[in-house]
Amino acid sequence: MKTQTMKWMLVGLASCAVTGMCSAEPLKGEWKISKSVDPREDLEAVYPAFLDYDQSHKVKVGAESHPAQPAGKDGEKWLFFQTGNGGQEAGLVMDLGQRLSLSEGDSVRVSFTLGAKKGQTFTAPVVVSLTDRPGGRPLATAEVVPAYQDGVQDVSVVFKDGLKDTKGPLGVTFLFQQDTPQFAQGLMQNIRVAQGTGLEGGVAAVPAASLAGQCNYDGRVFGKEILTPKLGPEPKLTGASLFGVRPGKPIRFCVTATGEKPVEFSASGLPGGVSIDQKTGWITGRAPMQTGDTSVLITARNAQGSDSRRLTLRVGDEICLTPPMGWNSWYVHSEGVSEQAVRDMAKAIKEKGLQDCGWTYVNIDDCWMGERDPKTKRITANTKFNDMKAMVDFVNSQGLKAGIYSTAWMVTFAGYTGGTGPNEEGLSKKNCG
Repeated sequence: MKTQTMKWMLVGLASCAVTGMCSAEPLKGEWKISKSVDPREDLEAVYPAFLDYDQSHKVKVGAESHPAQPAGKDGEKWLFFQTGNGGQEAGLVMDLGQRLSLSEGDSVRVSFTLGAKKGQTFTAPVVVSLTDRPGGRPLATAEVVPAYQDGVQDVSVVFKDGLKDTKGPLGVTFLFQQDTPQFAQGLMQNIRVAQGTGLEGGVAAVPAASLAGQCNYDGRVFGKEILTPKLGPEPKLTGASLFGVRPGKPIRFCVTATGEKPVEFSASGLPGGVSIDQKTGWITGRAPMQTGDTSVLITARNAQGSDSRRLTLRVGDEICLTPPMGWNSWYVHSEGVSEQAVRDMAKAIKEKGLQDCGWTYVNIDDCWMGERDPKTKRITANTKFNDMKAMVDFVNSQGLKAGIYSTAWMVTFAGYTGGTGPNEEGLSKKNCG
């Protein structure tokens, strides 16, 4: 039977791994590596606070004593992290079993010992992070450059800036990355965590927010969190930079930009007969009959400055060359979709600034269909839509396009009038008004 070998320094904290999470006591714990664990075994079963992981999903995290390793303190074994030779990343996620609750002036110190294995010495920086939950979003992070003395290095990392109270148990992540033709092995033991005031250490962590773009993004949201950077007052062009249209067909493309209002738009290099509305950013007209690309310089300008970039108008058989951004009615309204719902959504997208950020479409999915017009055989809208044209005009006035669902089947997915009819009148067996 595998035994628990984790040693807690705070009385009562040993039950954290069993109960799920402890109360908000100051963090203080020590983890000794006493039992060897083959990398093919379950490390967590032996050390419940440890969750091993690696980039290539190859097992290469374990615990052992080896003649090529330095002697462990008090006979303690080493956690090893195998990198190099095709596996560039290995590491450890720790579940401290207790949420972080900060008092004024508090910091958290994470201490550990690194070791150098003969012939496989790990020399790249070790990345250490505190996370808002085990394996979660980094709060603060630090890089530790190995500097072994007699094959070992005692390290203390102090975390202060960027910390905040957590709703779940605090996590610690150790990341070993070294891309070499030969194996490299990071060694670590004697992990200690403490929380308090006046803590000192050799390495100071920095807030993860200051390393934007350098940390893995975790999209899970706990509570109310706004991850989108705040928009500045100066104009910044958004939306697609490539627009496809078939020869001779109408062009309808809205140039979008964030920034302090009002924003004026201009464009140089547009094809003949094509123009831009300076106030709304709509580019309208007809595409040339000749296929090919036209490079247009678009500019957004306000009282704080200007922003310019190139827009490519591609005339040919290919359209929808960039993924459209927008809203679809099905998952919100299903059969309850109505003209008012579409108008409300278009207004909200504009008022919330999403249109400024490049949102383009308000799409009506299934369930808008009524009966066929007896003369033209066209499908008319049902009674939930009073005036389709007026509704589309309103959507366009918000700088957006309106999309609509259709099908070649005799009935739609929801059972409404489809595009094909079994008789001259175009009537299917099931018609919904």
